[in-house]
Amino acid sequence: MIILLGAMLSSCSYWEFTMKEYSGWPVQTRILADRHGVERSAENAVGIRSDAKIAMRCPRLTDGIFSTEVKLHAGSTLRLQTRTTPYDDSTAQKKGLIIDISDGQTTVIHNGTTTRTETPLPQKAPFVVEVKNDGRWTVVTVACVEVGRFETTVRSTEWIIASLPTGGSALIADPTFAPLYTTN
Repeated sequence: MIILLGAMLSSCSYWEFTMKEYSGWPVQTRILADRHGVERSAENAVGIRSDAKIAMRCPRLTDGIFSTEVKLHAGSTLRLQTRTTPYDDSTAQKKGLIIDISDGQTTVIHNGTTTRTETPLPQKAPFVVEVKNDGRWTVVTVACVEVGRFETTVRSTEWIIASLPTGGSALIADPTFAPLYTTN
């Protein structure tokens, strides 16, 4: 019985961890698919490859700014989903706001509309992705290019889901969630 309990408790660490634990806004990270395709390379970074899928959040922070540095392997597409949850992503018809970032182009799918924007990415260097949720509006910026300001009826959630829909690999470094407005 004790061995079984120990195995159950230790197995949780394979599926969940916290990045930037000692910052003011720790990032809870949950592995949703292919745990062997997820590598925590530093306290503030995670690599994903192939069929891996992770979800990141800062509890109780729905409207705010998510910012991260991304290093994308050539030929890979990084999919970020916002305004969804790990549960809704697997069961609901609406998948929230879908952001696909690939070599030179970012595609956003929302409310049945697809928007494509040229976003030249630096060669062999990380670039910044920023997603700002503010009420019914989401502003997406990739590699210093504002991809667009999108209005949606889907509620803001705490979660950002990251995956690679066509395989490949990506490094997500220094993910940060910050509130839009602070009170003094």
